[in-house]
This record gives sequence, structure tokens and C-alpha cells, in this order.
Amino acid sequence: MRERFQELEAEAHAYDLAIETLEAAAKSVRRAVIPRLKSQLQGQLAPITNGRYRDVRIGEDLALQVKTQDRAFKDVDNLSLGTRSLIYLLERVALARIIGGNAEPPPLLLDEALVHADRRRMRAALDELGRLGQDHQIILFSKDDALAERAEKNEDWTIIRLPGPAVITGSAEAANADGSTRDQAEEEVAT
Repeated sequence: MRERFQELEAEAHAYDLAIETLEAAAKSVRRAVIPRLKSQLQGQLAPITNGRYRDVRIGEDLALQVKTQDRAFKDVDNLSLGTRSLIYLLERVALARIIGGNAEPPPLLLDEALVHADRRRMRAALDELGRLGQDHQIILFSKDDALAERAEKNEDWTIIRLPGPAVITGSAEAANADGSTRDQAEEEVAT
């Protein structure tokens, strides 16, 4: 029993040491990342929010707060859905750039990233993504035709329209590739 107890104590000590080491490493990374993240966000925040927010505060947990016009800081989670989603988009892009370091900038794949943006914010976001596109390959997936039309007006974007799913009508649904109907195919399987 004593031997087993000593083994468990040694394991517990190893786990404690691993947790302390990981926490110290995470704290070190946050100390290095937060100032760079803040710098990048502050440069992009005003254009994407039409000047409404210009300053950002980043917590140890990377939670974001923006300075309001009355000089108080407000959690990004308490902003409108459109503003919040665009700020989080900027945060993800900034983190990708920071993590990429001095290596070749990573491509950015964005799926419906502007779905909650109103016209004004969408225009600002497209402009900002266009600037980022000078350093990154940006692929923005969207089913919003209005977004594609706006992007087409800007020469920085290449629009590739993919065909949507084929619409199956009731009579076409019953026909198989060989021209037989579903009922005929079911009869063949049954026999």
C-alpha cells in the first residue's frame, strides 16, 4: 500500500509540475501576443466600426473590450451582433498573422464572415479585407449575392460563382439515372 501511495504521490507531483509549466508558458505567450494583438486591432477597429470604436482592451483570457464614445470600456459580447462578429473577425485575422510570424502569410478561409454585417459595415469590412489581401490570400465563402455584387465593384476581388445544388422536382426525383422510376427499381430489388 505504501509503495502504491508513493507512486500516486509521484504522479500527482508530475501532474502539478506539468500544469504549472503549461500555465507559465500560456502566460508568457499571452504577454507576447496581447500587445501585438492590441496594436493590430486598434489599426483596424475604427474603419470597420465607422469610427465608433477606436481603442481596445484585451484581457488575460483574450476577452475584448472596446472604448465607447463616452470613454467607458464595454465588452464586445455586449455589442450588436454585426459589430461583434466583425470585431471577432478582425481578432481571428490578427491572431493568424501573429501566429504566422515572419513566415509566408497564411491563407485565410472565411465562411459567411460578413453574414451579420449591415451595408455600411460590409463595405468597410470588404475594404479592410482588401487591404489584408495584399499580404494574405483570402477566400471568402458566402451565399449572399449582394456581397458578391459589392465585391465585384472593387477591382481587388476575384469572384468565383459556384453552381448551387440542383433543384429536384417531384417527377425527376422518382427517375433514376438509367431512366427507370423508383417503383421499377424497387420491383427489381424485390425480385
